[in-house]
Amino acid sequence: MRPVGVVRSGVVDKKDMPSLGAPAAIELFEECAGGLLHFEKHSHIWVLAWLDGAARDALQVIPRGIGDPGPKGLHGVFALRSPARPNPIGLTAARVVGRQGRRIEVDRLDFTDGTPVIDLKPYFVTSDLFFSATNAQIGRPANRDALYEALILQGVQFHGPQ
Repeated sequence: MRPVGVVRSGVVDKKDMPSLGAPAAIELFEECAGGLLHFEKHSHIWVLAWLDGAARDALQVIPRGIGDPGPKGLHGVFALRSPARPNPIGLTAARVVGRQGRRIEVDRLDFTDGTPVIDLKPYFVTSDLFFSATNAQIGRPANRDALYEALILQGVQFHGPQ
């Protein structure tokens, strides 16, 4: 596997990353520029990244926001989007806010500066939106304001600004 580009972000330490990510850019390598033909057809993309600093030997972790740090708080990595996993591939959907050449500006990514990008894929509203999808909440927001901010950000990301 070889990276196609790199993340550019103001966040350099994962401890400083907001839970829903921060504004960022993806700089594609010159040899991958041809892959951007007709890229402008898409408002959102899936960004796959190699989380090169993540633990690869953990199969169970306690996710952020879990009150019980004991055995009841443990979750398997396949039940989470934790960076700790056997193959630390990160996946994030992002709204494209602009593009200049090989540099793609996105509304937010939860990858730190310098993270290798291994692929970009378009978000398809015809197949990526599952109305019947369900899941149980994992953890709790830090506070009511954090929950409100998360809901507003998700609304803007998928429905556009007002």
